[in-house]
Amino acid sequence: AQNVEIADRARLAEIRELQTQFDPHFIFNILQTIQYMNYEDPMKSVQMIQLLSNLLRYSIGTGKTQVALKDDIQYIQTYLELQKIRLDENLTYDIRIPEEMEDCLIPKLIIQPLVENCIRHGFQRKAALDIRISGELSGADAVLRVTDNGDGISEEVLEKINKKLESSEMPTDAHIGLQNTHCRLRLTYGEPYGIQISSREKIGTEILIRFPARRGGTVTC
Repeated sequence: AQNVEIADRARLAEIRELQTQFDPHFIFNILQTIQYMNYEDPMKSVQMIQLLSNLLRYSIGTGKTQVALKDDIQYIQTYLELQKIRLDENLTYDIRIPEEMEDCLIPKLIIQPLVENCIRHGFQRKAALDIRISGELSGADAVLRVTDNGDGISEEVLEKINKKLESSEMPTDAHIGLQNTHCRLRLTYGEPYGIQISSREKIGTEILIRFPARRGGTVTC
């Protein structure tokens, strides 16, 4: 019993470590944009400060490791609105989640690393990026789909990413967001849950997030 408790505590600590891996470059870029907007469009800079405040309040607030999907989606909308202002009209997005999925419990901040990955890698050769997030129930599971029309991933790189996802290594490389999400889902739910990636170079990328469709009171730790 003691060994089980020790293992559970270690697993929880690892989940929390993965949850707190927030990209500092994003904050830096947003603050730079706010500084610029303060001269060019003061009202827009005020809007960005409010959005950033909401974002940070959610990301650092409480000790919850799981939240209702609708809460994480609201966070993602705020995140994308900030990115849309920073990137001007070069970023568009669409989010469509069925009402019956809104109360499904999901690890907090699980979607953001994937959207962040889309933006970071999708603009390298393309001038505009479109991100779409949708969801569906599949038996006892819930599936989220994050797609973009960005640069895509080469077969060679995709093979390396998939090998890393199936290993027990902690996230370390350029695609840390993908590994982060997959590790958290596996640590929380075990197999066969996690993410699946399909991509075509110069066409775009699709990421599936699979997790149990559980509802009820928010799980706290």
